[in-house]
Amino acid sequence: MRLDWYEASPAEFFERNREMLGFDGPVKSMVMVVHELVTNALDACHFAGVRPDVRVSISRRGEDVYRIRVVDNGPGIPPDRVPRVFGKFLAGDKFDPVYGIQSMGQQGIGAAGVALFALMTTGEPVRVWTSVDGEEGWYFEVRPDPAENEPVVLRRERWRPEGRGTVVEVEVGEVVYEGGRRGPREYLRRLHVANPHARLSLRDPRGDVHVWAPRYEGLPEPPKVMKPHPHSLDAHRLLRLARRTSRRKVRTMLVHELSRFSEARLEELEGLLGGSVDLEKDPRELTREEAEAIVRALREMEFMRPPSDVVSPIGEEALEAAVKGEGASLVRAVSRDPVPLRDNVIQVEVCLGYGGVEGDLWRFANRAPLMFGAGGCSITEAVESVDVGGYGLDEDRLLVVVNVNSPFVPFSGPSKQAIGSEDVEREVRLALQEACRRLGREVRRRVRAMRERRRRSLIERYRRVAREKAREVLS
Repeated sequence: MRLDWYEASPAEFFERNREMLGFDGPVKSMVMVVHELVTNALDACHFAGVRPDVRVSISRRGEDVYRIRVVDNGPGIPPDRVPRVFGKFLAGDKFDPVYGIQSMGQQGIGAAGVALFALMTTGEPVRVWTSVDGEEGWYFEVRPDPAENEPVVLRRERWRPEGRGTVVEVEVGEVVYEGGRRGPREYLRRLHVANPHARLSLRDPRGDVHVWAPRYEGLPEPPKVMKPHPHSLDAHRLLRLARRTSRRKVRTMLVHELSRFSEARLEELEGLLGGSVDLEKDPRELTREEAEAIVRALREMEFMRPPSDVVSPIGEEALEAAVKGEGASLVRAVSRDPVPLRDNVIQVEVCLGYGGVEGDLWRFANRAPLMFGAGGCSITEAVESVDVGGYGLDEDRLLVVVNVNSPFVPFSGPSKQAIGSEDVEREVRLALQEACRRLGREVRRRVRAMRERRRRSLIERYRRVAREKAREVLS
């Protein structure tokens, strides 16, 4: 039997390997659908500078079939982008081979992955209502075509919205709603801890409504786009940059498209190149040999490390307010300085809640909860390597919240539920140790104060007894 050569599209690959997107169990699949749709809504609000108000509704439609509806107050999705967002894999501004930006949503996979999962389990399209200006809106029914990795628009029509924002509705099967520690309610609870400025709500299949009101007034600063650092380039990446730049000359491309490169460095670069590359030429005319020569010259030059404003942390104050809202009687947060790497930046935040909470570890990446895959995660390994008892803390009363911020979070798999990085493990360990020191000092201070109060109370009680005995003797 002879098989013809066949080239699978990205959509077909994930159709056959849906567990790589996180859809590998009825409970986890439900959470992953909620995760993808809600984090996309939060991202949209974050970049628009809007305080998020995201409402999730889950209703049962049949045996292991549920309808999930997510409503947000964000800027809306431009109508021309809706089909690609929900019907094409590896499409959109989050999936960029050159630049990076910190976001919660999957890079060109998440929304399309949800649409593909719906197609596979119920055959239903994704329904989208979107309004950019709050006056004119559009309604879409979209499904992916796995063979072509292209969207199929089944319906498109105008509708009159009640305000600006987006509504996404999807019907999925082979899922189960669980109200426990691994279900959508717990996911949204944790999501709110990392986004305490937001308002989140859930209407569950029983009709019960759960609301998480804002716990912090400030809004996070949106991260800046991370341009390639000169030392992170190779010839292939430089050529990709050259093919897509709008600059007319190689010299202006280097100045405007690279991080830490300025006009003042051009003379040094030209000296190292020795005339082997004409920097006045059109970037699209660069050859492989010329790109390699530029890369070699750049690596001989000294540059500052990548800038740290490409991350958007939660912040110590906001984290402490969020964890205190979970019932902790004592909280301490530590935000490490961003660590510039060769082609990335990572920044770690740790918050400890003590007393009034159960001992647990909550992992986050770019403010999004990592609900699964804890066993193989660098965050877990770092936390387990620290003896919190040595700081005078009871592990059973300690809630550990860890958030990793980065334009390129070093996930260990496509489902993006675990991180694999020695740099992250080191930074988490250092942040946790500092947080334990701060919290331990406060716990010891309070213990000493409590003992002192007890000692004084005992002394005062014995004084009263002594005075009474003295009166009896004297009388």
